[in-house]
Amino acid sequence: MITENDNAIGFVVYRIYEFHALIDIAEIKPTERKKGVAKKLIDGTLEHFKQKGVLVCKLYCSPENSEPFWKSIGFKNFPILPHDTKINMFKPLIETLQPKENAETNTKISLWNCEPYQANRENAKWNWDLKFETDNETLIKPIIFPVSSDWQVELTKNGQQLLSEKVKRFPVDLADYGSFMIIRKLSA
Repeated sequence: MITENDNAIGFVVYRIYEFHALIDIAEIKPTERKKGVAKKLIDGTLEHFKQKGVLVCKLYCSPENSEPFWKSIGFKNFPILPHDTKINMFKPLIETLQPKENAETNTKISLWNCEPYQANRENAKWNWDLKFETDNETLIKPIIFPVSSDWQVELTKNGQQLLSEKVKRFPVDLADYGSFMIIRKLSA
């Protein structure tokens, strides 16, 4: 909650899960809007999440006209997910490895926005060039990306395909039953 002269002028309702937080409601008193209050409130909330070990924040953008505000503070739209018409947005709370259309190395994670039987007919939609710590298992920067648990994901190391599977069967951390693919370490 954020106050002015001991009066509430804004609040956030949220849930924290193991790897992510979900903002359910964020509201600012109408007379206090467009004064930077919402940004201050959300920045403080995201800092609280980080202190709790949360890696990524998610929200459903409602009303739709609030989308520019969320984008202005760093939230991004989810890729289109099957059977979901909401405006889903997310913001990683730590520095992450960013996807590319085409990988530049032969050690990569590739992700298709379709099931495995469809993936052999098209190129991967997102690719991450992998760089590891000295243990050759821990990524220098983790991958945190919204997914459908039925999408196809593939690990290629030194040009050799090691794993190719649905996200839900891939050895990664899944936040909120598959809403996010979180890869911090690969032992394959």
